[in-house]
Amino acid sequence: MVERARETGTVREGHDNARSAPSSLTLTVGIPALNEERNIENTIRAVLAAAAAVPALHVEIVVVDDGSTDGTADIVRALSRHNGNIHLIENPRNLGLGASIRRAIESATSDKFIF
Repeated sequence: MVERARETGTVREGHDNARSAPSSLTLTVGIPALNEERNIENTIRAVLAAAAAVPALHVEIVVVDDGSTDGTADIVRALSRHNGNIHLIENPRNLGLGASIRRAIESATSDKFIF
């Protein structure tokens, strides 16, 4: 990775980018979901795996279930029992993508947010 960074000119000689990074970064990943029973567990596991590859990164996952009629919420609830960084918000009915993203942003506790 450093070699690639050197090729693109993003690393200056004599400067260690890794040491200049903050000691701890926090990130909230918002995942809006509607009837994602087949995909939600793999999606969450993929986010956790990607986060584990970044030293000093603390990730919070906020899944907003937008009125699913399948087992999406049950799967997220089960995963959250085993990992305190996974949170479930359930919309009372389908409120749409925009409302679900807003709810995730409002509940985020991290410095940065992505969905």
